[in-house]
Amino acid sequence: MDGLQDIWQSIYTSVPEFYLRTFVTVALIYAFYWPLTFLFMALDLSKRPTFITKYKIQSTKHVTMNDYKQVFKWGAINLTFVLLPLSVAEYLFTLHYMGEGWGIRSTAQLPGLLEIAKDLAIFVIVEEIGFFYTHYIMHQPKLYKAIHKFHHTFKAPVAGACIYAHPLEMLISNSLPLLAGPFLANSHIVTAWIWYVLAIMSTIYDHSGYKFPFTHQTGNHDLHHEAFNYNFGVLGILDALHGTSRSRADHLIS
Repeated sequence: MDGLQDIWQSIYTSVPEFYLRTFVTVALIYAFYWPLTFLFMALDLSKRPTFITKYKIQSTKHVTMNDYKQVFKWGAINLTFVLLPLSVAEYLFTLHYMGEGWGIRSTAQLPGLLEIAKDLAIFVIVEEIGFFYTHYIMHQPKLYKAIHKFHHTFKAPVAGACIYAHPLEMLISNSLPLLAGPFLANSHIVTAWIWYVLAIMSTIYDHSGYKFPFTHQTGNHDLHHEAFNYNFGVLGILDALHGTSRSRADHLIS
């Protein structure tokens, strides 16, 4: 860990805290969102290598370059004009209104592995609760028509469409549950960065439309886009609790 500590110490002393907590945070998400989206776009549009197509969940649905242009447009809008301002707001709110032990912290000492593991477990639980219930509310008729229907333009989702959403949905369902865990746990900014990278990689894959072997992909969120009224959560725990869980096998039978 000494080498990592030295690297972090160099970053910490040379980059102002405001930039670490805001612009660097969003730049890091950009750095993973765009390459992964372009990778899946290449798979979708070229259908190469050919063996990849057998892992496509909704194999009869096809995506076009125009679809991806819309994904790129709204991805840029939501990362820049929703997530970045939210990061700024979280930093300023913590700085001016929160006492010791609250909010994301930026300190010279890196967190230990046990702290990182503990915090990540908290983040997963907080996001499951936050995302499930805000997502479920977004499916109520008036909110669905006004806000969430935009995200469901893709009945067979594609990778970058994870943040193809109305800005209000991007704020309420996608961003707040993501930031809530690090904020409530008083986590180190580096732990938060690890979480954001894992989360964006996971949601890109969950929206990719592919189910590769030996991965966490169950196809449940893909089915949510196809069938609408099932699989609102990330882990499936709250869906099981509320009776909204459904597998593709069950869907085909019905």
